[in-house]
Formats: sequence, C-alpha cells, structure tokens
Amino acid sequence: MMMKVKRRLLAFFFSVLMIWQGFFFAKAEGEDSGMVSTTEEAPNKPITFSKELVNGGIQEVKDEEGEYHYLLEYVVRFNAKNLQGQHDENGYDNLIFQDSLESDMLRFFDPITISLNSTFENEEKYIPTIKKGVWKSGEYQDNNGERVFVPDPDDTENPGSSFALFEDAEGTRPAVKAHLDYDNLEYLHEHWSNNERRMQYKLGHIGANEGFEIRYFVEIIEFPEKGSKYKNKAEILNLPVKAQEHTYTVKEDADSFEGQEYSFTIEKTDKQDGSPLEGAEFLVSSLNTGYKKLVETGKDGKVTVHNLIKEYYDIEEINPPKGYKMNEEGEEREKSIVKDQFDETSEVVVHFQNEKKLKKEDSDKRDIIVEKVWHVKPGTPEPAYLPVEDFEEVDFDDEENKFNRNESFLTDGISNNRNLPYSPSVTVYLLRDGKVIREAEIDPKRYFGSGEYIFKDLPRKDEDGKEIIYTVKEKPLANYTTTITGSQDTKFTIMNNYSEGDQSMIPVTKIWRGEGPHPRKVEVILLENGKAVKSVLLNDGNDWQYHFERNKTDEYNHPIHFEVREVPVEGYEMAVENDADTGYLNVFINTKKQRQSDSDKGDETSESHENGGNSSTHPGGGSSPRGIENPLVNESADIPIPSETTAEVLGLNRFTSDTEKESGQHILGAERVPKVLGSGRGWTETSDSSAMRLYLALFLISAIGFSFTLLYEKRKPGKKR
Repeated sequence: MMMKVKRRLLAFFFSVLMIWQGFFFAKAEGEDSGMVSTTEEAPNKPITFSKELVNGGIQEVKDEEGEYHYLLEYVVRFNAKNLQGQHDENGYDNLIFQDSLESDMLRFFDPITISLNSTFENEEKYIPTIKKGVWKSGEYQDNNGERVFVPDPDDTENPGSSFALFEDAEGTRPAVKAHLDYDNLEYLHEHWSNNERRMQYKLGHIGANEGFEIRYFVEIIEFPEKGSKYKNKAEILNLPVKAQEHTYTVKEDADSFEGQEYSFTIEKTDKQDGSPLEGAEFLVSSLNTGYKKLVETGKDGKVTVHNLIKEYYDIEEINPPKGYKMNEEGEEREKSIVKDQFDETSEVVVHFQNEKKLKKEDSDKRDIIVEKVWHVKPGTPEPAYLPVEDFEEVDFDDEENKFNRNESFLTDGISNNRNLPYSPSVTVYLLRDGKVIREAEIDPKRYFGSGEYIFKDLPRKDEDGKEIIYTVKEKPLANYTTTITGSQDTKFTIMNNYSEGDQSMIPVTKIWRGEGPHPRKVEVILLENGKAVKSVLLNDGNDWQYHFERNKTDEYNHPIHFEVREVPVEGYEMAVENDADTGYLNVFINTKKQRQSDSDKGDETSESHENGGNSSTHPGGGSSPRGIENPLVNESADIPIPSETTAEVLGLNRFTSDTEKESGQHILGAERVPKVLGSGRGWTETSDSSAMRLYLALFLISAIGFSFTLLYEKRKPGKKR
C-alpha cells in the first residue's frame, strides 16, 4: 500500500515539475521571440499610412513658472508592405516624413530644437521619437497580470487583430524607440509666421516590408474653447501615398482644465471728442508663441480678444477707421500687454485714438509722394534670420545702425565682402501719361537708407478736363533690381533689391476706380510655379501696396515662376497692368461696374477719393504698417481663387466685431482645429504566442504521463500476503 502511494505521489510531482519547467521554458522562449512589455497601444487594423491622436484629447501641462500649456500628441504609422498597386520589392529611397500645421493656432513642441520660452519637468517626454522595423500582427494576452502582445507566426495568411513593430521579420526582437536624429530633423520657418510651420524628417531607405512609427507633440497657443478646431497634415514625400489630414475638435468644457482663459479689450475713440470708432483693424500677436490674430472694433468702438493664454501680446493698428488717419509710428500705433497685467485686473483694456482726415478741398492741384527703400542689403543676414520687425527695413538713423562709408561692414559686425558702389542719391523721374516731365534726387542719408521726395503743385486734369495719370520710374542702378508699388492717390514706393542675392521682391498694388465708396480691403494671392503659397491683405493702412519677398530658386536650384492673383470683388471689372521697364508690376485696377449701385456695399465700404478711393497717408500719416502674409490652407490648389469664403482659403477668419461674437461668430484669426486629450502616454506589453502553445504542449504531455501512471497502477496485479 505504501509503495502504491509513493508511486502516485512521484507521478504527481513529476507532472508538476514538467508543468513548472514548461512554463519557465516558455517564458524564456517568449523573451527571445517577442513577448516583451510596451506601454504604447498597438494599432488594431492593417496599416498603410495613418495618423492618430494619442489618448484622444488635450494634454494639459504646467511649466516651472506655473503657466499652463495645451498639447496634442500625434502618432504616425507607415507599413510599406501594404502599399497597394505600387509595391516595390527593392524598397523605397529618399523618403521624408513631413507634418504641416494648417491652423495658425498650433506650433510644434520640441524642447530640444525649438525655443519654447518655458521650461518643463521631464522634458525628454516631449522629444519626438521614432521606431523602425517590420510590422507583425498578433493578439494581446495576459502574462502574470501584464497585458502582452503576442506576434502571430503566420500573420500573412491569418493575421491577428493587433499590430506591433519588430526589428526582425520573425518577430523575435521588438523595435526600439529612439529620439529623432537631429541631423535628419528640420523645422521649416515661414516668413508670415514667427513659428516653424513644417517638420521634416529624412527617413532615407525603407525596405519593401518595413515601416515606422513617429510620435511628436504640437501646442495649442490659445486657450482651447469647446468646438474650436485645429488642423495639421502628415505626408511622406517622394512616395505616392495619400496625405493624412487630421482635424481635432475640442470637446471639453473650459472648467475641465486647471488653467484659465484670459482676454483683453481694445477700445478705439476719436482723439478730439472721445466718440467710439467702428471699423479699426488691429493685429494681435505674441512673439513668444507665434500667436497672430486680426480683429476689428464694433459700433461701440471695442473688440474683446478671447481665448488667450497668459502671455505677452503686441497690438498693432493696421487699418484706421474710415475717415481717419493712420497714427504715427509709436505708442498710438502699437502697444503691448505683459503677463502681470492679467493678474492686476480682471478686465484689461487697451486704448487707441485716431484723428480725422483733413477734408480735401476741390483743388486743381495735387502732390505726388515718392518713397525710396532699399531691401535685402548686402552684408546683412538672410531674411529668415532677422526678426520680422527688422526684416523689411533698417533704420539707419538709429545710433546702433550708423554706418562708416569707408568701412566694408555694418556696425553689428556682420562681414560685407562685396565691394558694391555707394550711391549718395538716386534719380527719380515723374511721368505724365507715360512721358517724363520732371526729375528729382532722393538722398538716402545713410548707406542703404531710405528717403522721400514730394513732387508738388501738379495739375489734376488736362485741358480737356480728363484726369491726368502720374507714374514714376527710377534711373537704373548697377547691381540692383527696381520694383515699384503704390499710386498717385496714396504714394509710390521704389524698392531696390540686390540683383545677385537669393531673394526676389514681388510687388503688388491695388487701385480702385469709379464713383462712390469702395471695399475697405482686398486679398491677393501669390503663386509659385502655379501653386498658391501666400496671400496678403491690402487696405488703407498699408496704402494698398505690398512686396512679397521669396527665394528665387527652389530646393533643386531651379528658378521659380511667380504670379499674383486677386480674389475677385463682386461688382467690379478687374484689369492688371505690368511695366517691366520700370518695375511697376502686378497693378490690379478695379473699376466699379456702372449698373451696380453704391449702396450695395453698405458698411463694408469706405469713402471714395479722387480716381478710385485709395486714401493717402500724407501729410500727417506715419510710414505704412507692414502687410500681413497668410498661409493658404489648400497649398496644392491649381487655381487659388476660392469657391468658399476668402477667409477660409487664406487661413484667417474674417474680420468681425465683438457684437458679432456675441451672436455666435468668432473673432477673426486662424481657423481652429483642436481635441481634448488626457495626460501622459499609455503603454502596452508585447509577447510571442508560440511560447503559450509550447506551454500547452508540455502540459498535455505531463497530463498524458500522469494518466498512464494511474492506468498502470490500476491494471498491475496485486501481491498476495
């Protein structure tokens, strides 16, 4: 009897031992075959090229100064094996991943490469990462309380329900996450924005069955309001795969965030009597975050800028109320708000005033104003490296910029190795109906400075009572290209650009003709090789003229063909004039159709002026504010003239007053496109299902062995006593 019990116990312990060995052998095998923990959720469907928002919402992060930031984390995945109709067994070369921010209220969030003007705990978490390898399908299973991913060995014919990246095709070594190589990472800046608008990463060669996963953050640079939208687009350049556009809509209420919304009010009044002024247009911007928004005062002379984060803001008037002069440069034209003001008072108000224009008398004489400007000066940095404010024009009367004519460098120490001729003055000709009638010299005061000349007491009409058309041209200068903008009703601007430089200046001028009021603003679009890339808003504030500044050649050093188009204006016939000899190019002349009544324009129009409604800033006005370039939402459009509203195509909301906002319409600014995320990145564990099958097989062998032991004991003849 004792022997029988011993044999049964021995068989039982043998079975337990086999199971125990099988379990640990399976676990060890799993560690070598892909059963490895990971905290990142794997996709649950076959991938070709996809883009998703991690955790589905906004991640609210607090910096070390106690200010809140609102981040969106994206994960982009690509699997070359699933390319349909274009699969190349040799793989794909020179691939570049690109993400483009299509909403102005977004910026890339990379604490290593980009100056965020804030510091954060655990900054490494926000550095962009990549995993490269082979996508394998499989299933999630529980392994001692851990959720692990188990690759399927036959995932081609019978793929599993989830996918993960591995270094090898057999799925034995999970892909390792690494920071993006900064030698291959580039953030591309656009002139119209303070922020980098595109991120590019050189992937190099991707095998026919390989893929990648890239994770990165972007920041919403305003307080995320419920219903706001934020949009960006992921692409793989040099590969014909469909771009992945992502639009995120905020779903959370404001009280779901720890941070709060800030706002301030702009108030515009008449300088003489203090009455409120409607229709003043302002640019609100923040150099720290790249925030940029256009707003317009309502009937009460006020506009409130909502959904702000606690930051520094600049407020610049870009278009005065109708019938009022543009303020001089300085405090009455541009003001600032500092962070502390939001703490000092619950209602921040910024006041601006304007003076009325002097009513023009019915005179038979007029003055023609000519301004001389030098641009892209030899010896200065390329424009991308200059602040936007200093980029277009350097004040050489300033003590810091004074230039010794005998030296070959500017006082900022930047070398100028090109010995260019210095011209103490330039000769400008005044033309009447195309014929030269006067000339004048404009002294630039300093090397590459600016100057101005006024041709006075010119007759308005000829002997037959017809209005005389005046234009200007410049005596050619060696090594420089001349472009001209403006009109006799505002002022002419003659700009010289260094011919051997890398930049082109593309001028544009707007002229209105016809009796009665005309629109207060119009938008024009710049095309490069047929592709719409930029737009600018022309108005009374910039004298209806502007210069686009662009590279002459593309990345392959091929010359770029430029074209300027105007967004059509209803009720007007448009003509374009170009004079290549003088550089007076892209002159858009809109003549009001006779059948249209002046009242059709209503409050959206301004008072008319002689020969077409352009208002002069002289005498009494300061220099014109810079134009505001905007991105085109659909940059690949062959024909940039929009079928929808102009604001949507140009990437800016239309101008609205604060009273309109109360009725549910947003103040103009960038189109919004966010969602609301949780906090932190999730993570997932992966393992190999083949180990589980091995474990099951060992268990079955042990069970069969134990059964045979019991059967043997039952059939064995017993001993006689």
